[in-house]
Amino acid sequence: MNSDLLSDLPGPIAITGATGFIGRALCQRLEPSRQVVRALSRQADSRLPDTVTVVRGDLSSNVALRTLVRDAAWVIHCAGAVRGASRRAFDAVNVDGTAALLDAMAAAAPKARLLHVSTLAAAQPQLSDYAASKRSAELLVTTRGQSGDLILRPTAVYGPGDRELKPLLDQAMKGLLPRPVGNRRVSLLHIDDLVDALLLAMRTSPGEAGPYPLADARAQGYRWREIAAAAARLRGDRVRVIPVPKTLLYLLSLGTTLSAKALGDDPMLTPGKVRELTFEDWSCDSSAFRARTGWTPQISLDAGLRSLYP
Repeated sequence: MNSDLLSDLPGPIAITGATGFIGRALCQRLEPSRQVVRALSRQADSRLPDTVTVVRGDLSSNVALRTLVRDAAWVIHCAGAVRGASRRAFDAVNVDGTAALLDAMAAAAPKARLLHVSTLAAAQPQLSDYAASKRSAELLVTTRGQSGDLILRPTAVYGPGDRELKPLLDQAMKGLLPRPVGNRRVSLLHIDDLVDALLLAMRTSPGEAGPYPLADARAQGYRWREIAAAAARLRGDRVRVIPVPKTLLYLLSLGTTLSAKALGDDPMLTPGKVRELTFEDWSCDSSAFRARTGWTPQISLDAGLRSLYP
């Protein structure tokens, strides 16, 4: 983490998705700064730093959005739906919510710049409803946003506070690492490096909007055996890689989707998510963002795992 990045940040700073993994980490990093930080939250007890002004509401509340962004220098859009049973369920948050935020910025913060935190999955919108909705949200930013807006596409983000990748890493630390058949390379990014990227992005002058893919220093990504080897070094014992057939994943996804529908929940493992998980190559070249900002990811996979399993 680079504490120097907090000095002379433009503000006020408005953040959506502040109670999520990425948004919360950003709020915590901004705590020592002298900038006004406002965060959108549906919860009264958001457990954000006391220095953050919480605006109650969500992406469907025009009043809350205008209060959030009023006179902001930067709006950091981290909010998004990662679970859903249909394209409409994802669009309602990822697309309609982004449109509502852009409307609020046009009305209450016309000079603000938007930092849109998307996902590497948006590079392959044919794979899932989630990926397609994130690509559609990016297109909204490029067509309706300001010339100084930025779109970032972080790959799989992990670190303290993560709840999506940690169950998989927990299994690796117990000696078994399930690997989706068909997927040969994955890229990773530690949360601290991502927050550094967000802070550096807020220091950029207007230019190309992106999207800018973000991953750690391994542009070629990781083979699953390399992830297993990193976990083995930390636990001091072997980690076996267990291939999981695509057919089995599809059957599991159908079961979880039906179960979630019956319970009124949003499923995480869907057929679209299986297509994401089994996509052959999720390697990620961050050179364009590095060239523009000077960002250099500092945390290796070994160091990142140590942050989770000290």
